[in-house]
Amino acid sequence: ILCGKCVRACVEIKGANVLGFANRGFHTKVTSAFDLPLGESECVYCHNCVAVCPVGALMPKEFSGKGRRFEMKREEITCTFCEAGCQFYLYRKKDGAFVGVAAKEAGAGRPLCLKGRLGLDFIHNPQPSSHPLLKKDGEFVPVEWAEALGIGLIVEKLTRLTSGE
Repeated sequence: ILCGKCVRACVEIKGANVLGFANRGFHTKVTSAFDLPLGESECVYCHNCVAVCPVGALMPKEFSGKGRRFEMKREEITCTFCEAGCQFYLYRKKDGAFVGVAAKEAGAGRPLCLKGRLGLDFIHNPQPSSHPLLKKDGEFVPVEWAEALGIGLIVEKLTRLTSGE
């Protein structure tokens, strides 16, 4: 299947010209310049080509050998790494084991950034913290939500504004 979505994503979304078509006829294939391995090419590993692949010819490493996507449970999640709030799917095996994430289909949301796509190591944490951590004196210490969100400072500023100071 040579739909070319990965080539277009590389050129139009990222502005790189890493992927392209080589050969003609039945021998046509998608490859990097001079047919080099991606590690030796100009690829910056933005994963946009993987995100747009409709057939699974390009897929994230974490999905490889874990089963087929249609056999997995899919959960819609909102990314919290930045203020954009991208929507993506979290894939789990039938037994609940985490497999990976994928951006929502085109038209249903913007492409998922690298933080959202690759920064989900916290899912594997056996002891997740229910308290936020704040860096004090070079170390992360658990604090209450009010302190982490700076609610005290906000209330203080609002009080000053309403009192006319």
